[in-house]
Amino acid sequence: TVPPPDAELVAYMRRLSVKKQKRNMAAGLRVKVRFATKVRKRDGKVATKLKWYGGLVTRVSTGGSKIRIKYDDGTSEVSKFPDKDVIVDETGNGTHRVAAGRFILPALRAAAREEKVEQVNREKQKEIVEKKQKKMERSPSKALKEPENNEKEEKEATMAELDSKRVSTPPAKSPKMARSVSASRKRPPASPKSPPALPKRDKEEEDAATKDE
Repeated sequence: TVPPPDAELVAYMRRLSVKKQKRNMAAGLRVKVRFATKVRKRDGKVATKLKWYGGLVTRVSTGGSKIRIKYDDGTSEVSKFPDKDVIVDETGNGTHRVAAGRFILPALRAAAREEKVEQVNREKQKEIVEKKQKKMERSPSKALKEPENNEKEEKEATMAELDSKRVSTPPAKSPKMARSVSASRKRPPASPKSPPALPKRDKEEEDAATKDE
């Protein structure tokens, strides 16, 4: 036997329309079925006692008007559905193999939805944390490489600066070199002027002068 279903669940199922119950019935749901059992008392009188037995729905007819139930004690039977003595309930009765859907109390359905949303959010947060941890694990190697690159860049900038200074400013001359250069550039002394050359006389004039003498 199994514990009896909650009175609220029994009342809720009885409020559900026949159409909805038939449409939502499926193989794999757990049900509790009530049986009237005769029990003999100590005084010898026979009394009827109601007991609930757990079972699994293994087959559903077309339209959902009949179901086959396999009980936990190994027996099975075909029952009409819906029936006031057949309640879809897994509390203390194993676990549904399929979604119970409409057979779950609205309040419980809402709680289940919220729990599912929370579970999805927890999984997302877990993924985010794992990604951050992976980034943190990779970052130390990057952090070590960055200073080396910075030092290299600084050295290259310093060398370029020095090269530019060498090109823009020529080396300064020492005083001795300046004096020697200025001395070497003095003008040489002027040479004495030679007398102007006399014009040549014609040969005829020379001969005439000789004759006169």
